[in-house]
Amino acid sequence: MIKIRLLAGLLCVGSVAFSQNVHVGIFGGLAAYQGDLTDKIIPKKVTNGAIGVTVNYELTPQIMLRGGFTYSIIGGADRFAHDDSMLARNLAFETHLTEFSAVGEYYFSTWTNKSFHPMSLAV
Repeated sequence: MIKIRLLAGLLCVGSVAFSQNVHVGIFGGLAAYQGDLTDKIIPKKVTNGAIGVTVNYELTPQIMLRGGFTYSIIGGADRFAHDDSMLARNLAFETHLTEFSAVGEYYFSTWTNKSFHPMSLAV
């Protein structure tokens, strides 16, 4: 219930704030555990989806504050390994991953400029 309220609150920020200064976005991707229970860089059988929400607040045309929330489920299991010692060990785990982030960004050029500028500094 808390997650639903948080998501609804983040989505409502755009309607309360000035539209030129606040940017709300959603994203999706993949999340995977890398460690003792995996023998590949990207373990296909235990890779899950990730979803998130970001809110950017533009202090000036070159300085932004960004807050984010990401949710995923990650895990690992020996039963998917090709090594006999890992199969005999038979360990497994799965956990819910919730991440909150706060980032300050400085752009060397204004982001509204139409030309491409890959230079930005995140702190």
